[in-house]
Amino acid sequence: MSTYILVLEILGSLMFLFHKTILFLCERKEHQLAKNGTQHFHAGWRFIAWQGFLIGLPAWLIIFVMKENWIALSVEGLGLLSVFLCMYGLWHHGKYEQSHQVATWDRRLFWASVVSAIIGLSISLWHIGVFTRFTQAVEVSLVGAYLAGTILLSRKNALGYLCYAVMNGSNLVLMGLQDRYIMAGQQGISAAIMIATFFFALRKVPTNSVTQEITT
Repeated sequence: MSTYILVLEILGSLMFLFHKTILFLCERKEHQLAKNGTQHFHAGWRFIAWQGFLIGLPAWLIIFVMKENWIALSVEGLGLLSVFLCMYGLWHHGKYEQSHQVATWDRRLFWASVVSAIIGLSISLWHIGVFTRFTQAVEVSLVGAYLAGTILLSRKNALGYLCYAVMNGSNLVLMGLQDRYIMAGQQGISAAIMIATFFFALRKVPTNSVTQEITT
């Protein structure tokens, strides 16, 4: 493994893990405060978490390109827009779901993800062949879980977190198959965090009132 690839793996993994960990701690703290009858939203810490995601995203995109993971790349690339959308909502409104404009762009981003996934799948089938690699099937499961999670969380359904856990699990398999073990380990930890966040979200508010805050 070259030093360049190793640096990309470490940077991408650490920043994504930082992002997930901060958001998980925010959910846990808000759950503890809610038990005492106090409602508080850690917008500042969530904003910092998304900055970490923004720093780590380019490393993931480069790895996807190098490994010809066109399907995963097509959707993950839109993560940049998702980051700016969440940061805009946190900076200007304190809470993501309070902005009607952000909610409108959220729906547009979802449909853009669907179109992008179709384009990515088409490129993959044209460049590599019709599911000539097992990794293509793994990428489809990754994207499917992402889209399902996005739909559920856009409807404030906590089950979306479980879909994101499946997405992380699929990415774990994908990275493992391609010998990117550091990133695979990070995705495993992220899947566990998503599951824990799901349970904290359920305890904090009803299932149909969970805010969309966590992505890949």
